This record gives sequence, C-alpha cells and structure tokens, in this order.
Amino acid sequence: MKTQKYAFGISLLLFLVFIIFLQQYCYNFFFADDYHLLRYVTDSQQGKSFKEQFSLLFDLHNEHRIIFPRLFTLLIYQIEGFIDWKTFNIISLFYYLGICWIFNLAFNKLKVSAWYFLPIPLLLFHPLSHENIYWTISVLQQVGNLFWAMLLFWLITNPNKKYFYWAFVVGFVLTFTHGNGLFGLLIAGVILFLTRRITDLLRWSIFTVALFSVYFYQYRSGQNSNVSQSLHHIDMLLRCFFTFWGSITWHFTNHYNVTNIFAACTGVLIVGPLIIILGKYFFTKLLTPKITLDDRNLFLLACFGYLLVTSALVALSRAWIGYGAGLDNRYAHNSLWAIALLYLTLLLNSPKAIHKTLGVMAIAGAFVINVFGWYSSTIKLKYQFDSERAEAFNYRMNGVIFRESPIFNSNIKQTLALSYKNGISKYSDFDLDVLNSFENATIELKKDSTFKLTTVPSTTTIQDAKNPTILVSYLIEAQAFPYNENTFLMLHSDKANYLVPVEHKHGRKTDLLFKGKYFGDGFYATFLTSNLPKGKYQYSIVQKNDKTYKITLLEQFLEI
Repeated sequence: MKTQKYAFGISLLLFLVFIIFLQQYCYNFFFADDYHLLRYVTDSQQGKSFKEQFSLLFDLHNEHRIIFPRLFTLLIYQIEGFIDWKTFNIISLFYYLGICWIFNLAFNKLKVSAWYFLPIPLLLFHPLSHENIYWTISVLQQVGNLFWAMLLFWLITNPNKKYFYWAFVVGFVLTFTHGNGLFGLLIAGVILFLTRRITDLLRWSIFTVALFSVYFYQYRSGQNSNVSQSLHHIDMLLRCFFTFWGSITWHFTNHYNVTNIFAACTGVLIVGPLIIILGKYFFTKLLTPKITLDDRNLFLLACFGYLLVTSALVALSRAWIGYGAGLDNRYAHNSLWAIALLYLTLLLNSPKAIHKTLGVMAIAGAFVINVFGWYSSTIKLKYQFDSERAEAFNYRMNGVIFRESPIFNSNIKQTLALSYKNGISKYSDFDLDVLNSFENATIELKKDSTFKLTTVPSTTTIQDAKNPTILVSYLIEAQAFPYNENTFLMLHSDKANYLVPVEHKHGRKTDLLFKGKYFGDGFYATFLTSNLPKGKYQYSIVQKNDKTYKITLLEQFLEI
C-alpha cells in the first residue's frame, strides 16, 4: 500500500506540472467538431418534448453515440451558466490522471519498488498527442474511452461481486462515450469465460446483447468510414493497423514516407511481445484451465485485446484514405498507452534478475519521449491557442470560421448564432477586436516593400468516404521575420480583415540550451480561400508590443 501511495504521489506531481503548463494554452472557443457538443446543449434548451430531447442525446456522431460527452457538456453549462471551453478542456485532461491511477492499481500488484512506476506518468503526461490536449471532444472520446475501458477491465477481473455489479454501470458509460466500448463489453465477457464465472457470464451476455440492440437501432455508417474500400487494399490495411500502434514516431522524423515505415516497424515491436506473452497466457488459460497461471495478466490481457480491436477498427474504417491514416495525431496517445502496457507486461512476466535493468531502460526511454514531447509539441499548442483567438475574431467580425469549409460554416450558422444570442456560448477575450479597423489609436501602421512572404498555392482535401471535397489553400512561409509571441498573418481589404494564425519556427537547440530561447525567427501559415469574398487582399503581419498592435503592410496581394 505504501508503494502505491509513493508511486501515485510521483504521478500527481508530474500531472500538476502537466496541467499547470497546459492550462495557458486552453482557450474559450470550440474547435472543429466540438461544435456537436455545443449544438446538443443549444438545441436541448429550446423546450423540445422528451422524445426530441432523447433523440438529440442519442443521435449518432459519425459511428458513435456520444451520450456522456454530451451530458458532460450540459453539466458544464449548468454549472458555469455557459459553455466555458477553457474550463471544460482543463477538466477533460483529468482523464489522463485517471488512466495513470488505474495503471497504478495494476502496478501495485507487482510488489516492486515505487520507482519502477516512474515510466508510466512520464509516458502519459506530456503533449506529444497535442490534438488530445486542446480538442475537447477528442479528449472526451479518445482518451475517455481508454479510461472507462481500463476501469471496466479492472472491475471485471476482480472476483468481488460488488465490483462486478459496478462493471454494468461502467460498461454502459463506456459504450455511450465511444462506440468501441461495445467491443470492451465482448472482451469483458471473454474474461468471465476464461475465469469460469458462468453465472456472471450469462448475466453479462444478456446485458451486452441488450446494449448492442439499443446501440444499433437506426444506425448509419460515419462519413469517414469505408470498410469495403479498405479491404480492397490489404497492404494499406496492414500498414494502417501497425502505424496506429507506432504513431508517436511521426514527431521524431516529420518525414511522411520515413515515418510511415518507421511507425509500422515500431508498431510491430510493440504488438509482437504483447502477442507472444499475453497470447501464450490466453491460450493456456483457455485450453488447459487446470494449470496454475499468474492471473495478474488478466487485466493486461483485457487492455491489450481492447487496443487490438480498436486498431483493427481504425484500419478497417480508415485505411482507404491512404498509408498514413493510422498516423493521425489524435491516435498518438494510444501508442504511448501501449508502450506503458508493454512495460508492465514485461515487468510482470520477466525474471526478477532483470527487473532493475528493465526499469532503468524504461525510465530512460520514457524520459526521452517526455522531453521530446514537450519540445516538439509546445509549438503546436501555441499555434492552436493563437488559432482559436484568430477564429473567435473572424467569427465575431466576419461570421465565419475561416479554417473550416463553407459547408461546415453553413451547417453551424444558425445554431452557433443562437448559442451566442442565448448566452450558451460567450466570448471572454476581445483584445484582437481593435484589428477590425485601422482607424484606432492602439494600431501602428507600417509599410514594407522589401520583405517578401513565400506563398505556395495548394489544395486541402476534406475527407469523406462518399463525397470528398478539394479546396484551394495557400502555404505561407516567412523566412526570418523577428519572433513576437503575439503574431498573426492578416488578409486585409477595404471591406474586411481576416486573421490567420502562424506556427512559429523552433529556435536553434544551442539557443534553447544556453539562452532558454525556444522559438526562433520566421513562421509558417496556411489558410483556405473558400471563405473569402471576391476582392483584393493585402498580406500583412500583425504583432503586439505592450498595448500597441503593429501592422506591417506588405507589397504582396491575393486576388479572389
């Protein structure tokens, strides 16, 4: 018990650093399909009948019925009086602590020193999977479903009856947090069968069949799902499966072709030992039940089986997109979670003589990943924070979310306007509003005819299994513009100004080590042109010094 307290105490300390640092990048504006949570709360406040309220709650989001993410959003609204995305985002990050806590429960059964647990929080508490930091609905679904699945497996592997009955509640929450939870129910049933708890298995089977029936009532496939097309490309299917497990490698290479191969190989290295160790345990337990086995493996087996099914489902539904479908940043936390699972599996099933060597190697590896996660992804978090500020400005001033497609803007137009009108959504930052007009005492204008942005026309594909959309976009690079933490690209016309967030470049590593300078000069930016009205737009660079915004008007223009 003392080991467990020490180990979790270390985790709490690391999580405190994690949450304090990340809260500065949370912003009160929704991102992408966070809108679906906002829409539920907005529509549910319109005095609809019970049937309509239930339909709103039960409605599909892609392949998932996200009842509990919607209810959590409603709870935030009831407590705060509006949906404060910054608060909501910070609260959702506690799922990472919950995952660490359940790993700690499993670790405590190993009866080893507390320092062996250190790799787990080091693997979990950093922003390498940066989309699962600021994208609230993704955190609630992608990270939340791992937490609820782990809790379900912890309860179901415990023979205590009280724990078994709680498993029904957790199984229900898991299923209606993320659709993959249905397969968590099946895995829980397999665990009950392996442990010969036949009466419990019968009850669980009835519960599972009932949930499946409810879940698939009036079900339809998601817009990005195309199983038949994925099955036509077995090479992409297998590559997607393994890159899902090794997706963290993207941040170590940043080269698509290299990363794709490297990620697949990393996936094999993670999955291989887990299949050998836990696969052997599974078949021994299944075929020769009289042999005494270390049933501490049961929980690890269930967790591995769940991620195995999840990766197979991602491959089946997404592999048609291409080799990189499993590399999406929102999947990277699964890769980190899998490495933590592999470490505990090796620690449990290896001779004590090599435990110290294994622990030291794991700490070293997890420390490198943790440090690199902060180094590579802090710049992404800063970009996303500025992106949210820019989009809040663009919506207030021009009525569009500039980074999204016209179809998206059309779909959200009425509901989003209603949410602000009724106080369900509120702005908490108006600092950028002075940029709407240049006739302002806090704006300093400057013309620069010598500095040139590199502008490259490109296209952006909005993935959809039935109707993919290709939109015109631009890639922008400023080679050596001086760094300022408040920097935006502006598209200026006589009628309107649009802000585009910039992604700053990393500074030199020597400057980071000896001067503490993380950001370097120059930046990148990208934007869609489809939301711009016809006209002539002047490229400008906005930077803030103290309370004054300095706008540098460039001799470069964009014709729409």
